Amino acid sequence: MKTQLMMAGALALLLAGACKSTSHDHKRDTPESTLALRKMYSAAAAYFYSNAALPPSAPLTPATSCCNGPGHRCRADATQWDTPEWKAIEFGMFDPHYYRYELVSDGKSFRAVARGDLDCDGIESELSLGGHIENGELVRDEMRREREAE
Repeated sequence: MKTQLMMAGALALLLAGACKSTSHDHKRDTPESTLALRKMYSAAAAYFYSNAALPPSAPLTPATSCCNGPGHRCRADATQWDTPEWKAIEFGMFDPHYYRYELVSDGKSFRAVARGDLDCDGIESELSLGGHIENGELVRDEMRREREAE
């Protein structure tokens, strides 16, 4: 019980840090992408175990940089996530956010990708988390950071 309370408290602190940032405190902005990628991975895994196949690719959403939004964040717009691909994994961002997301799948592997330009200098950082099918089972790959958050 004590361990569960400690874990819940740690998660609450992590979520609070991801949600409270109004400045470009980049160390605090990256939990958003990490949590979203984990959620996308879990949803893709659930899809795999329910359908015996990986989910289809989902487009980079939103299509334009979050730097164009108020406070350099992407607007909360549920209609952007109302596509068959995003509905397949029941994923969407329904609060203002710093990153754009996509799911890249080729039927044998997938990557959940987060792209964000936290200082709006035109260079996006990229984080991804994915998996691949091995002997009929889904195997999780390591999280990748193609470009660090600035």
